[in-house]
Amino acid sequence: MIKSILSGIWRGLDGLRKVLHLILLVVIFGVIVWAVSSSAPGVPERAALVVQPQGNLVEQLSGDPVQRAVENARGQQRQETLLWDLVEAIRGAASDDRIRVLVLDLDKMQGAGQPELEELASAIHAFRASGKPVIAYGTAFDQDQYYLAAQADKVFLDPTGYVMIEGYSRYPLYFKGLLQKLGVDINVFRVGTFKSAIEIFTRTDMSPADKQQSLAYLNVLWSSYQKALTDARKLPAGAVANYVDSLAKTVSAANGDGAKVALQAGLVTALADKLAVERELIG
Repeated sequence: MIKSILSGIWRGLDGLRKVLHLILLVVIFGVIVWAVSSSAPGVPERAALVVQPQGNLVEQLSGDPVQRAVENARGQQRQETLLWDLVEAIRGAASDDRIRVLVLDLDKMQGAGQPELEELASAIHAFRASGKPVIAYGTAFDQDQYYLAAQADKVFLDPTGYVMIEGYSRYPLYFKGLLQKLGVDINVFRVGTFKSAIEIFTRTDMSPADKQQSLAYLNVLWSSYQKALTDARKLPAGAVANYVDSLAKTVSAANGDGAKVALQAGLVTALADKLAVERELIG
């Protein structure tokens, strides 16, 4: 009888433990949901989606999740923005009636590969196709930043800024002279003409074959870049190349006013600081 009573008490305590455990889990889950929902900003009926990439635009964040979490906890987070986060946000905003305009703030974007730029540009085009305007702003635009800015309906540049487009290039380092000084011999076995990977160790300059193959893909990239800008900004054929080739002379003739040169070339819609752009959006 005593054994039966103790067994019943134990089962009762075990059941109480499970109930309390379940209640605790429900409370924790509720707190998490409340924290997430309360920290998420509300979207007003008339709003702008501001896309502000930080660092490099990448398809996959570098490092493993644990390493990134440790770095974030130490305040050492890497300057990277996941491409797909931006693409999904822009595509979602295109069908959201509360979002009236897309704003591209590209000042903190450091760079991106051509595929990433084209993917994000495609999402921007889809947003424009929904009938909503796109506005881009920058205190200055480098080549990658301007590729995205050019996709906007209006491009605003700070009056003290500039648009720096340089084209594409390749500058390998050659180590033959260094290896000779160190007494290092290089033995190479290769077949074919376009086998330049090893030439950085066997030459002091670029071979004619390497120049030929490099120009083949660099010219394609440059032509693709120019066409994207020409189509987006509705510029005359060759306008981008003319801007790049004459930039030093035109800026010198404008007394160093790079923003004025970009405006005259049709690369930007108007010159305005960030406060003026914000007033434009509010109005």
